[in-house]
Amino acid sequence: MDAKGLIQQIARKRNLSIAQVTEIVQDLLDGVEDCLSRHEPVILPEFGQFAVKKVPPWLGRHPQTGEMMKLPGKNVPFFKSDSELRKRLNGGRDWQNMPPMPRPPGDES
Repeated sequence: MDAKGLIQQIARKRNLSIAQVTEIVQDLLDGVEDCLSRHEPVILPEFGQFAVKKVPPWLGRHPQTGEMMKLPGKNVPFFKSDSELRKRLNGGRDWQNMPPMPRPPGDES
């Protein structure tokens, strides 16, 4: 589902206009972006947490010359789902706490 579909669904459910819901959703996203720009996490109970992760500088190759070069670090947005959301999506089981899958016969890796 894209943003337009989500906005239409909320508008129908809450008996609000598309314009009203669009404004509310935009305000929510602006608030999340504002917090993340200040490196403050946004925690939504029973859904998850939006945060910023710092990627340190790393060595990479220039794609045309093959020369090694130091690439600058960067900040990337990150979402971690809440265990309650994972349970709802997996029939009541939290996928992070599930036992490992058995290996197929002949798999030595």
